[in-house]
Amino acid sequence: MDITLIQGAISSMSSITEIAKSLIELKSISEVKAKSIELLSVAVEAQERALAARKDQAAMIEEIDRLKKELMRRETWDSEKERYVLQDMTVGSPACVMKKSKSRGEAPQWYCANCFSNGKASILCFHRSASGLAVYACNSCPSKIRPPEGKPVSHVYSHLI
Repeated sequence: MDITLIQGAISSMSSITEIAKSLIELKSISEVKAKSIELLSVAVEAQERALAARKDQAAMIEEIDRLKKELMRRETWDSEKERYVLQDMTVGSPACVMKKSKSRGEAPQWYCANCFSNGKASILCFHRSASGLAVYACNSCPSKIRPPEGKPVSHVYSHLI
């Protein structure tokens, strides 16, 4: 929040008080009218500054809420990613797989190592390439890996922690 907005609003309120006090001492109607116009002008300025400060406060509250949600998402992701390990499926083709000890009965899945490192669990899906080769491809990025020859996905879990 811009502290100058608050200070300006307080200053304007002080000016309103001073102008109101000086109204009592005026003797002619024209002096009263002039001071009344000045008073109204300062009051409008104070209101504008107060509204601007309120708008800044609302924006900060919104930003704090957004940051809290992001922090919660990251904390959740940090605990979830501890369940996985980076595993070379074939030479130079890594994927993230669940640690055997962390499985909660889920079916074996491979996650894209690229997306996983960016905080997203994107499952590598089985496809057949145009040439008929088996390929696991990420639906979120262009990553693809070929499964080990003659071994099902479940072989990955047989030697994990």
